[in-house]
Amino acid sequence: MTVRKRGKVWWYDFGNHKYRGPIPEARTKHEAEQAEIKLKRDVFEGKYGRQFGTMLFADFVGDPDAKDDQFGEGTYLEWAKHNKRSWKHDRFRARPLLEAFRGRTLGEVSPLAIESFKNRRQHSLTKRKTQRSPASVNLELQLLSRIFTLAIRLGLAESNPCSRVSKFKLQNQRHRYLLPDEEPLLLAHCTGNRKHLATMIPFAIGTGAHKSEQLNLKVRQVDFFRNLIVF
Repeated sequence: MTVRKRGKVWWYDFGNHKYRGPIPEARTKHEAEQAEIKLKRDVFEGKYGRQFGTMLFADFVGDPDAKDDQFGEGTYLEWAKHNKRSWKHDRFRARPLLEAFRGRTLGEVSPLAIESFKNRRQHSLTKRKTQRSPASVNLELQLLSRIFTLAIRLGLAESNPCSRVSKFKLQNQRHRYLLPDEEPLLLAHCTGNRKHLATMIPFAIGTGAHKSEQLNLKVRQVDFFRNLIVF
């Protein structure tokens, strides 16, 4: 390794002094060596000296309000229109992202800025004046992450700041049980094309088995003497 400390700052110097400079973020020799390894890899991959993240975020995303035949000059929305079935969803979810990060370059959209956006969206109201759900905010964060993934692929961004921002944990599991008077009503409809369900439904109610567990059940898993099934 060729890192050296000058005063309180570590410096890298390799390639017969062709590549040299300070590493102000390094606090130890090990951190400086790791930074130098990354710089050498960037040189090998042709990234050294290139400017990443200088394109405006709004220019890269595009105009979501443009007509379908003139979808805007943005790279992402144009790409989504030709590569994703859900491009119309990206179109309206891009609006709050553009409002939040308009005027910033791709490199200026930091994890801290995304955290601030996430918290603001969580406490904002929808058009129906209802509290915005965490799931909706997660979908917007997911879109933002896809935008940066494409930017990295095109060589316009160096990293994805969304990778350092956690999504909201959702408590959206629904627990629903058949009431005693609902079971016979359900079984009464198990006729014709649904006739095979007349045995599967009571089995599922009695054992809690999933459909796949029932269909894949083997005889060796059933103990008829003890009325026991091992899934």
